[in-house]
Amino acid sequence: MQEDNSDEKCLYFEDMDLLTGQEGWFISLVSNLSFTKIRDTNYNCEFKTEVLSNMSEPEILCKLENGNQIKFEAVNLTNLEILQAFNRIVLPLLPPPEELTETGSEKSAAFKAIDEIYNGLPSFTDVFDEETFYMFAFGFTCCTVLVAFILSRFITLKEAF
Repeated sequence: MQEDNSDEKCLYFEDMDLLTGQEGWFISLVSNLSFTKIRDTNYNCEFKTEVLSNMSEPEILCKLENGNQIKFEAVNLTNLEILQAFNRIVLPLLPPPEELTETGSEKSAAFKAIDEIYNGLPSFTDVFDEETFYMFAFGFTCCTVLVAFILSRFITLKEAF
């Protein structure tokens, strides 16, 4: 297994044998862990796969940031059982997530001004219902055509030589 110098490792898959009679289980497991929703909520978690064809039993080796290692022997486990075991065993060992909250004093003045303007403006649904939106769109289109017509009388294009 190659070493990665990243400090944010928390999960490795190692010695996955696809010839154990459980076709596609590895691809399904990796795709379950690769969902955008899961990756977005576990930003410190990276995984690396090694597929070996040495007929060994499939195993999952989890390396935590604190140096602990947990080995799952996955020969007769389904994807659901692997994920349930992972949640039951590995998650309690992880440190609690740090809160990323900003206090009011840490916000910049520009952000406060933008936030104040944004909160002061009414939302689209507060201003328009369906009928008034169509009336606004019709009026805006008519005004745009009228302005374009008037400006076309003052603007002349010269032919290129």
